[in-house]
Amino acid sequence: MNTSTPPSDEIIIPESATSASGKSSLGDVRPLNDPIQRDPLYYNAPLIILVEAILFKIPRSYFENVDTFRMTYLFDPDGEEVSDGHTDQQPLRLDGVDAAAFRCLLKAIIREDSEEDMSWAEWTSVLKLSQMWKMKPIYDLAIRKVTIRIQNSDEWIAALKTSTQLRMRDFQEIAIGKLAGQLTSALQKIELGIEYKIQSWLLEGYTEFVNRNEVISPEDEAQLGWRRTCDLFRVRHRRLQQLHYYNVQLDIQNTFAEEFADTAESAIDWSPISHLRPELHIATDPGVIRRDEEYYCIEIILSVEGILFKLPRYLFEESSDVFRDMFSLPTPEGTLYDGCSDEQPLFLEGVSKMDFRHLLKAMKFPAKYRASRRLPYKKFPGQKQRLLRNGFSEELTLWVEWCSALKLSCMWQMTKVQEMAVRKILELLNQVDVECQKDLLRLSNKLRITKIRDRAIEILSGADVEPVEWIQRGREFQVDSWLLHGYQQLIQASAGISVEHGELLEQKTTSKLFRIRDAYLQMRRGDRYSSAPIDNATAQIKEAFSEEFEAAVWVGN
Repeated sequence: MNTSTPPSDEIIIPESATSASGKSSLGDVRPLNDPIQRDPLYYNAPLIILVEAILFKIPRSYFENVDTFRMTYLFDPDGEEVSDGHTDQQPLRLDGVDAAAFRCLLKAIIREDSEEDMSWAEWTSVLKLSQMWKMKPIYDLAIRKVTIRIQNSDEWIAALKTSTQLRMRDFQEIAIGKLAGQLTSALQKIELGIEYKIQSWLLEGYTEFVNRNEVISPEDEAQLGWRRTCDLFRVRHRRLQQLHYYNVQLDIQNTFAEEFADTAESAIDWSPISHLRPELHIATDPGVIRRDEEYYCIEIILSVEGILFKLPRYLFEESSDVFRDMFSLPTPEGTLYDGCSDEQPLFLEGVSKMDFRHLLKAMKFPAKYRASRRLPYKKFPGQKQRLLRNGFSEELTLWVEWCSALKLSCMWQMTKVQEMAVRKILELLNQVDVECQKDLLRLSNKLRITKIRDRAIEILSGADVEPVEWIQRGREFQVDSWLLHGYQQLIQASAGISVEHGELLEQKTTSKLFRIRDAYLQMRRGDRYSSAPIDNATAQIKEAFSEEFEAAVWVGN
């Protein structure tokens, strides 16, 4: 493969950028007179790969962040980036890889939560490639997917065979665990124990033959073989002759020492194997090479706060009705569409670049390898900063990051991202301080997210705060129960309504409260232990502040 220095991706000087249509679907197109800065994380170059006779075009970062793939295919032994993979005419060539299997791998990477799932055989092909290239998150996903598709012991035995042949130890351990309670035949335990080197099954099977009351039948002998049957009879007879304690399993292990040595853990080779198939070759005839219908991706260039992001269009088409409808609009003949180049990007007005980066991370889109060393992040109260590398992307771990994703997913109708962001925020709510919880409550009010609002109210309701603050919170957050609680506390306060309370609540409100408190104290003087005084005061509060209570009624989504 040829090598060359990759093009600079930091700053470019545009010639002009005026849309032929005059307007973008998400914001006005404006000339770019200043130098354009490409985002260091998400201005993502494509990687064009030729597998057999099929061209795949995908974001480079999907494989750039995989160490084994990067060092095997994307860089030469001197550490220089190869020039292959930038054009159809000079693609990155993967010899020995099955195109159908590679397509399955891409589906697992790009459409992890797709409702159109793959078969057991397809997920097995994903297992092979992800194991070979050490793509652990995809490998773990494939194991989970294969596992939930297996319905009976015969299929688990087939999975045991596959895992052993492919040297997938963790997958084999799952199969062994699933079969442990399903194998009822001593003969089957011995056969499987020997074939797949599982000592525990071998020992169980022999022990059952030795300890059972019925004699080893001619049919069993035909399956076990003459030599093994003779040895089992000798162990049985030694057991039957013993009057005192006799260690059957130790005798079995000594008698069949060679078999147990062959099935010992140290005798099993778990070293990785290559799943490349030498008979599969890259096509050399340009006439038969074609682009993959599903995974030859179209790119879109977006401008957010003057920063350019280069991303696959499917990322937005498949997750957002807003973007899907926009991209489906026809482009006038002879004109270029917004987002086709650095000089004519699609502008996303009113969006911050940091919020947009957080959205991309929530969508599990991987950042570029060269810039994946994280950008500086502002630390927020109550949060321990912890960004986790999963092999492809850095997961969002701060509540403010998930709030960014939530805001944009609501704005662009990205249902799956929105649901995930709500779930993550709910998980983090107990870990943040009061001010952060109040910020989340404000956000939930703005976005009309009932689940977050209800949970934030529940947590904040347990706080010990002054009556005036309950009133202020009730007004700001439209929580009528807080509003009522604050007024009731002021009416019942032994110290009364102070000058400070009056300054915070203003004259009109304070005047009403004085009169309600006056009536409350008079009733309470006559009957100190009755609930009537506070019940009457509550009714007066609701009547005197009816407009406030009406305004505090919140209607969610």
